[in-house]
Amino acid sequence: MVCQLKEGPKQRVLTVANLITFLGMAGAIWSIWLLYNGYLVASIIVYTLSALTDFADGWVARYIEARHPGRGVSKFGTFLDPARDKMLGVIIIPLTIIGGISVLVPIYLIAGEVFVVGILAARYADSGGMHVLKVSKFISLCQSIVIFVWFLLLYFDKALMSPVSMIALIILAALSLWRAFCYWAYLPKS
Repeated sequence: MVCQLKEGPKQRVLTVANLITFLGMAGAIWSIWLLYNGYLVASIIVYTLSALTDFADGWVARYIEARHPGRGVSKFGTFLDPARDKMLGVIIIPLTIIGGISVLVPIYLIAGEVFVVGILAARYADSGGMHVLKVSKFISLCQSIVIFVWFLLLYFDKALMSPVSMIALIILAALSLWRAFCYWAYLPKS
């Protein structure tokens, strides 16, 4: 199902929802720094809070838009939100390194998703913008859960990191492909 907006998103940058998204982006970067510097528990907490901004920003945008049309949802936010999602996904690089798997595997995964989403976003731009699919939010939730479980396994049992890392990367790749196919199905007909 496609998330429909009454008048279409406005060209606003500084909205409450976008500020929440920016906090999520900052948290994603901070969680990577914390992980690299050995603060595993702090990294888990910051990552989890950053992942929660993925759901808070959209809810806040729709809530404000319903009460004050033109002030909640922004076209900039529709592009900022996927950028934050990709920043949250970058955490798989240090998790993979700790798991003893080549860093090229997650880089290929991230680059592939960014490439596919970039092509789809460019295609949607011709038709007035890319709408967020509910299934995409579900996929983001699944990806966050996989990464959170990966973090917990790192904390509790480092011996399992290599096989768990490979399984997690396969699940994340499958979820990325699922997202691409979902958006591909909703491409506007030219």
